[in-house]
Amino acid sequence: MAKKSIWKIDPQEKISKTRVLYTGPEKNIHLLKERLKHYKSSDVYPTMSGEYDYQLFFYTTAANDIASITAMAETIFGASVSEYKEKKGIDKKLAIIISGLIALIILFGIYAGYTQYSKVLQQRQAAEQLLKEKEAEELARAAELQKQKEKEEAASAAAAQQAAEEENKEETKEQAPESVEEDKPEETKKEKISKKDEEESVISAQPGFKQPADFSQQIGKILKIIFVDVGQADAIILIMPSRKCYVIDSGDKPKDGKRIIEILQEHKIKEIETLVLTHPHKDHIGGAKYILDNFKVNSVWDAGKPVTSRTYKDILQTVKEKRIRYETPKRGKSMNWDAKVNIRVLHPVHNQDYANINNTSIVIYLKYLNIKFLFMGDLEEEYEHELVKSFGSALKVDGLKVGHHGSRTSSSEEFLRIARPSKFFIQVGEGNKFGHPTPSTLKRLKSFSKDVYRTDEVGDIIVESDGIKMKVTTQK
Repeated sequence: MAKKSIWKIDPQEKISKTRVLYTGPEKNIHLLKERLKHYKSSDVYPTMSGEYDYQLFFYTTAANDIASITAMAETIFGASVSEYKEKKGIDKKLAIIISGLIALIILFGIYAGYTQYSKVLQQRQAAEQLLKEKEAEELARAAELQKQKEKEEAASAAAAQQAAEEENKEETKEQAPESVEEDKPEETKKEKISKKDEEESVISAQPGFKQPADFSQQIGKILKIIFVDVGQADAIILIMPSRKCYVIDSGDKPKDGKRIIEILQEHKIKEIETLVLTHPHKDHIGGAKYILDNFKVNSVWDAGKPVTSRTYKDILQTVKEKRIRYETPKRGKSMNWDAKVNIRVLHPVHNQDYANINNTSIVIYLKYLNIKFLFMGDLEEEYEHELVKSFGSALKVDGLKVGHHGSRTSSSEEFLRIARPSKFFIQVGEGNKFGHPTPSTLKRLKSFSKDVYRTDEVGDIIVESDGIKMKVTTQK
């Protein structure tokens, strides 16, 4: 059975683009792009939510152009937009009437139910009140009987005591005492307390006696961060103290995704909680599809900047087919990745368009007890300045994943002066054609700390922290 075509023309004045949303045979939307090739357009790629399967952008919002696009869409997709809207309008009116009737029936049912419930509740409350009154009467009666019994017992005991005293007096008169023992002096209360203090003092002085230890400062379990050597690309594995696992970026090629899975298996990790794709450049997302196809991933974070590359489209399609949770986190998102591990998204910002894809990078601030990290993606100097302006001294961290592989466009003096990390981590390929990290960037980094670790020099970099201090080991 042929798939029903549903489509919509969606002009977006803010970004000067007209989006075509479409559900139906994929070949039709490719045909629309071909027929309208005199207009500049994006590639066709999947939508991630809603009733539509595909989307296509034309780089125009002129009224005449929209009319032409709409006419061609009607020709290729079948139904006219006006007919569809008119039919939809009629259906909507009918739906509103039916919904109103249903709402009235529901309200009547609720009212009747509430009335009956109120009646039953009143009866129950009356019964409970009657029961309480009876219980109170019984308790009062029982108390009166008990009081009377106690009076009788007290009178009986007094009479018995009086009789015993009279009998003792008679015996005393008849018998003379044979001897009188001297009273032994009793220890006074003050002397007893003094003696007890002296004993406790002696116990405290005995060899081996220890005062109770102070356990107020508890050091956490180990957080492990692995900067994987994937050449001129980024891939970071974070294993929480509870063994939950998160991955930031996935390398450049499928083999990089395979390498990430091998490391996870070596650590007996069964699933990735969240795969964070900081931005849609291939050197950050190239291994993602291999991971999604071969390992359990519970959710995917994406910068939300649509691009036309086949790599990116294949990732979105796989996420959709596998029904993996998909999110485009923005500044202000804060959550716990573990009991004592909190992360905050510092960038990108809601409702802001970025011309440079590097500047769409998801920037993550991580705090584990006293230890803090920043993972910068490929964010460049312009938005480092914006972070400094927005967060100031709150950017102070212990470890920094250097932005954009140590490029001259990142790691500005202003930003480093605020962040002041004690350790830098650069993911970069040996002898890469870009000359990363640049000499000027390295000079700036080393003016703040001599601890600069590079995957091109030492291979995988492993950071372990108990939340108080850090230990760094390397593969080479």
